[in-house]
Amino acid sequence: MKTYAGIGSRDISLEERTKIIAIADNLCGLDYIVYSGNANGADVAFQLGSNGQCVVFLPWARFNFGVFEPTPKYHLDHFIVGGEPEGLESVYEFHPNPKQLTAGARKLMARNYYQIHGYKDYPKVDFVMCCADQDNLGNVKGGTGQVVRIAKSMNIPIINIRTEYWEDELHDLLNPIF
Repeated sequence: MKTYAGIGSRDISLEERTKIIAIADNLCGLDYIVYSGNANGADVAFQLGSNGQCVVFLPWARFNFGVFEPTPKYHLDHFIVGGEPEGLESVYEFHPNPKQLTAGARKLMARNYYQIHGYKDYPKVDFVMCCADQDNLGNVKGGTGQVVRIAKSMNIPIINIRTEYWEDELHDLLNPIF
């Protein structure tokens, strides 16, 4: 099973949304399954382009269902994982200030753990595709940053479409030269 996390900012441009949907569609054609968090913006765009080859990880029941509801027609599976112990433990390991988070924010961050590690029969991801802002040191901001920190700890490749050479990085990842 080939998998990737499709994540990112809630605030994306129409051009980025179109690009993400095309990327997800192309990766689906290569038999990749996307793991998503069902947040507005990049997450939903990856889901829309996945042609139903998507697993959604929710922090709580019915999260963001007003925007996009995981159904068998549009998703392979969905899981409510915000209260799962491993995910909650990861918040304290990877978040820069976990004690300042509300209970809801901790569940959102816990959900991010499963977007990398997978859940039940779904394995960890092969790479991360994201659309996110970075600070001047290259650190990804927000909830996407939590996913990126977890992925980096596992040496999982991260490709951010808001960086200059993302297309080359994706090409090299999908077409390695031996």
